[in-house]
Amino acid sequence: MCCTRAMIGNTLRLSFGFIALVASIGLCSCAHAPPEPDTLDESSRDDAAPAAKPASRPGVPAPAAAPTAGEPVPRPGAEATGEGAGSGSFAVAQKLLEANRFEDLLGVFEPDQAQALPPDKKKDLLGMYVEAARRLREKFKDVAFSSLFCERGLLLDPRQVDLMRIQIRNYLSPEMQLVGGAEELAEQLVAVDREDQENQLLRGKVALEQGKYDVAVEWLTRAARSGREQNSPAVQEAWKLLDEAKGHQEELKSSLSMTKELEAMMARAKAQSAKLPQVEVETPAPETRAKIILYMTRWCRYCAKARDLLKSLKVDFSEKDIEDNPKAMQELVEFARNKGIELRGVPVVRIGDELVLGYNPQRIEALVRSLQ
Repeated sequence: MCCTRAMIGNTLRLSFGFIALVASIGLCSCAHAPPEPDTLDESSRDDAAPAAKPASRPGVPAPAAAPTAGEPVPRPGAEATGEGAGSGSFAVAQKLLEANRFEDLLGVFEPDQAQALPPDKKKDLLGMYVEAARRLREKFKDVAFSSLFCERGLLLDPRQVDLMRIQIRNYLSPEMQLVGGAEELAEQLVAVDREDQENQLLRGKVALEQGKYDVAVEWLTRAARSGREQNSPAVQEAWKLLDEAKGHQEELKSSLSMTKELEAMMARAKAQSAKLPQVEVETPAPETRAKIILYMTRWCRYCAKARDLLKSLKVDFSEKDIEDNPKAMQELVEFARNKGIELRGVPVVRIGDELVLGYNPQRIEALVRSLQ
């Protein structure tokens, strides 16, 4: 009995010693292990609120999307959807016009479809094109798109007066500056009706823009007098432009310089040229069309201004002093004679196949642009 108790006591002491040893090893391990974050056990994880997203830094805007290279400039009105393309439907076209969906409207009738329409339907389509061109020009300020409707309509009827008038104004606008095209249309416009005041006004306006002041005075005088009693805005504009054209006309005349010696030289050159057979003026070759020559004298101050203007336009040109160079004088006189132009002094600028008499910046710039 005593032995049994002694054995049990020894066993218990060994057990307690072993437990103490294990506990001490565990404590040492915990002391050296890195601390772990608090975690939820599986039972409480379902009840926990979702973790909040980190707040964004205040004052830092989101980066803007980079623009796509070569993206087309959006046109006025609704985006094009291709609705009615090639359908030839007047109902669809009218709906698109009312909604200002101009790109879709342009595609409803292909040019060959429009040409095949009967006259009454063609007239209806022209009316839509006129309204679209006017709205684009006046309301949306899109001159280029307005011009596109004019072109499409004038294919159907080259004598459509409203489209011609809108297109002339488009061509004269700073965005286009197609003065040559405006002149061609203005000539056609007065050929349709020379007595219409608006036609006369536009013809004079084009000539003024070109620096053709004699032509401008002629047509603007007609426009101003044809409606004097009405005193309308068009008449007031005609009188205003007429005063401007006359001022330029007088300034141009005063810019032509002539001395008795130069006049005598020019008379001798004319007499010599008159003995030669008149040569028919032919269309010049491309290299000739690009030629710019300033015929001048050393003492002419407007010749110096013409030289400075040509330099500012950054074009290649040559100068020929017609007093010191008899060949240059003869060349100028013969060219003017073949063109039917009466020379009255210097400066004279030859630009391609055209002669500009006197210092006329508008005309010179317009002709230089036409060469480019």
